Amino acid sequence: MTSRTHDIDEGWAWVVLAAVYSGILLVSTVILTAGVLYIELLDYYQDDATKTSIIGSLNSGLLCLLGIGNALSGVPLAVVLVYYFERRRNIVLTLSQAVIGVAIFLASPLALWLLEEYGLKGTFLILAGICAHLCVCAVICKPSVEEEKLKINALKSKDVTMNKPYTYCKCDSLLDLQVLRSLPFVLFLMSTSTWNFMLSVCLMHLPNYVMTKGLNATDITVLMTIFSISNTVGRLSAVFIVDCKHLDNMVVHICCLVIASIFALFFQLYNHLPSAEYVFVAATGILTGLPNSLATPLTLALIGVENISIAHGLVYFFCGIGYVSGPPLAALLLEKTGSYENSFIMSGAVLLFGSVMAVAAKIRQRKAQEERGKRTLNAAAFGMSPKE
Repeated sequence: MTSRTHDIDEGWAWVVLAAVYSGILLVSTVILTAGVLYIELLDYYQDDATKTSIIGSLNSGLLCLLGIGNALSGVPLAVVLVYYFERRRNIVLTLSQAVIGVAIFLASPLALWLLEEYGLKGTFLILAGICAHLCVCAVICKPSVEEEKLKINALKSKDVTMNKPYTYCKCDSLLDLQVLRSLPFVLFLMSTSTWNFMLSVCLMHLPNYVMTKGLNATDITVLMTIFSISNTVGRLSAVFIVDCKHLDNMVVHICCLVIASIFALFFQLYNHLPSAEYVFVAATGILTGLPNSLATPLTLALIGVENISIAHGLVYFFCGIGYVSGPPLAALLLEKTGSYENSFIMSGAVLLFGSVMAVAAKIRQRKAQEERGKRTLNAAAFGMSPKE
């Protein structure tokens, strides 16, 4: 067996990598069946679109919002890789999000086949069985040497802080939310929620939208296959972006949000054209896949590895806000206006707001870097360290 002193970038790290990727594939495939199940649930319950869409949005959104259900497996998986890899960290993290693209490819055909063979109740039972395999992945992901060192140092630091008078009353020492003091990170979180808003609207409502256009289950499969391929391409493209020193990850994030918002805002102008929905879904797939894969490397750049656990949890939380709020609001707009096009336009407006937040985050990040540079120069001039 590999020594525990050599589990960073080698040895057991690769076993953990396989377990994490498998876990992400399992949990993502189950969650991404929501769009197809939404159509079946509409028929089964004979209720309005807004209430029914809440089922799928909660299933996906609670993965990010709380520490229950799939969140206990989905959220920590990427964090595990942070502690097991150093030299290849950004590439490994980016590829982990590319696995979700494969899940998107599998989810719709799997859901359609299960519904045809086993019905709605049987489908839910089988999906629950798939989720049960996450326990095996979890057992493999034991703490690395690096993670154990960080935990020991954190406990020592906490003991010192607790022994100081009055400091134990501070909220940040109890909740460990000091990362929210970083304005660039907070602005980045806000932008992250907006592209998840658009992504959830598309995944939840596109299958039903094409049904209203007179297409069938085969067309839904083709549509979601295009989305999965384009989304995977976007996620894999991020691998080359994070490895390229000439490209700024935040700038790429901003460009994706702006272009995606344009496609959604002007959807009504080109939706009557042949294959318009396929163009829209392909563009949406690429432009949401890229920021998804860049999320963890950007978080590391903004916060640092010491606070990655809480920061990554907050990124997921804001993803959940967008994911939960998107489908019900889109369904409500559908019932009020009778048009899915308006729902997609609304998601574009939300995404445009998110791109503004991302631009503000980049500006604040650059100013912070300039201030640190000035402090370093001043400290060097006086023969002191920057902290002094």
